[in-house]
Amino acid sequence: MKSYQLYSDRVDLIMTNDNILRLWLNEWSGKIVFRYKINAISDVEHPGIVLGYDQAGVWYYMHNHFEHGRPVIEAQVGFSKEKQLYVTNRQSPYQQRLVLKRGLDEVLKTRPYNWLNYNCQIFVNQVCYNENKSEAVENWAAGLALWILGFLGIKAFINSK
Repeated sequence: MKSYQLYSDRVDLIMTNDNILRLWLNEWSGKIVFRYKINAISDVEHPGIVLGYDQAGVWYYMHNHFEHGRPVIEAQVGFSKEKQLYVTNRQSPYQQRLVLKRGLDEVLKTRPYNWLNYNCQIFVNQVCYNENKSEAVENWAAGLALWILGFLGIKAFINSK
């Protein structure tokens, strides 16, 4: 995508070949949904933002994934990987139009994916909450810190004997 035009009922995505992909908006547009990551050790959520649907009824989502190397707009089959989608409990406090604009602007930046500093969760949190955080990275870091403290505690206990 090289640009977009956002209207009250639709968004026209102007593609790099100058074709226009028109997506229709409804009450789901701007909502955060997720699927569970595939081949993950724990239940890690892969979130995305619902954008809209095309004339054939195919739904599109904005998300950031290592396979693409940057945020993209992708049809449901690519986003979901044929896994069930769930709606998150926490939705953005921003109005629908602002969420869509922030998401589309972020996609246009083509900022490279980084599992630590710019992953799928950071993309959605920046767009929807203006927060630069990843729940998965925070959980892994906390678990690692706990493991290290436990290891050092056991080592100190053994050495004190």
